[in-house]
Amino acid sequence: MRNRTRLLLAVAVTAAVNLTIQVTALARAGGGHSSGGSSGGSHRSGGYSSGGSHSGGGGYFFGGGSGSGSSSGGSPVIFFLVLGVVAAFLIYRWWASRQSSPNSGSSDVTSAPVAEIDAAAVQNGLSALQTRDPNFNQQVFLDRAQTTFLVLQNAWMARNLEPARVYLSDGIYNRWKLQIDQMVAMHKRNVLEDLAINGCTIARVVGDPNFDSITVRIDAWAADYEVDDQNKMVSGDRKAAPFTEYWTLIRSRAARSRVGETAQITQCPNCGAPVSLNESGICAYCKATVTTGQFGWVLDNITQADQWSVAA
Repeated sequence: MRNRTRLLLAVAVTAAVNLTIQVTALARAGGGHSSGGSSGGSHRSGGYSSGGSHSGGGGYFFGGGSGSGSSSGGSPVIFFLVLGVVAAFLIYRWWASRQSSPNSGSSDVTSAPVAEIDAAAVQNGLSALQTRDPNFNQQVFLDRAQTTFLVLQNAWMARNLEPARVYLSDGIYNRWKLQIDQMVAMHKRNVLEDLAINGCTIARVVGDPNFDSITVRIDAWAADYEVDDQNKMVSGDRKAAPFTEYWTLIRSRAARSRVGETAQITQCPNCGAPVSLNESGICAYCKATVTTGQFGWVLDNITQADQWSVAA
C-alpha cells in the first residue's frame, strides 16, 4: 500500500510539473531548492542562492488560449484536474515532511543518501597543502567554515550581508545581494528557526596554479520558512528538518596561514586593522581588496547534497 501511494503521488507530481504549476520553494541562504551563486558559477545555493523569486502564470488554464474555438474562460474539466493535481502535491509534501520528521513514529524512514567522502584523497590534499603552508591548522579551518555558515545565515535572515562581507567572494556576495534586494522588494524575510550544525567534515581538497580549494560537508538542522513584514508566515514549514550542504572556500595558492588565526574574522587579513569593508570588499584602512582570496579563505560556492556526486 505504501509503495502504491508513493507511485500515485509521484504521478501526480509529474503531472503538476508538466502542467507548469509553480510551487514556492524554501529559501535559506544557499539552501532550500535554490542555490548560492559563486564567482565561478555554481547550491543550492547557483541561481537563487538564498531565497527565490516566485512567478505566476496567467491565463494558461482560464482563457486566452491559442486553440481553435476558444474565446474566454477555460475548460471546467481542466480546472478541476488542476485542482486535483495541486491537492495531490500538497498531500505529498505533507507526507514527505512526516517521513523526514524524527517524531513521525515511522520505523522505516531513511534520509536522503549522502555521497561518500574519499578520505584518502582528502588526506593527500591536506598533506600537500600542509607542506606548502606549515601553519595551516585543520581544526581552525573547520571552525572558520562553521563560523562562515552561521554568520552568513544570520546575515541572510536579517537581509543585511554587511556582517558577512569579509567571509564572501565577490561573485557570491553580488548574487546574494541581488536576491536580498528582491526579498526586501517582495516584503519577505527568511527565518531559520532552531538552526544548529550537527557536523562539519572536509570533503574535498583540490588546487590549481592560482587557488587552493577546500570543500566541507555541513550537516545542519533548522525549521525553514518565510514571513512577511508583519511577521506572518507565507511559506515553508515551522517543523525543523535536517539538511546537508557542501560549502567551498578558496584561497590564493600564494597565501599562508597566520599563527594565532581564529575562526572569526575581526581584523583585515592584509593590514590587521579592525574589519571595515565596503561592498566591493575594500578595506577602509589599507585600501586592499580582501575578498578575492588573496589574503585568506573566502566562501565561493555552495552545493546541495543531491548535486554533490555530479559536482564532485
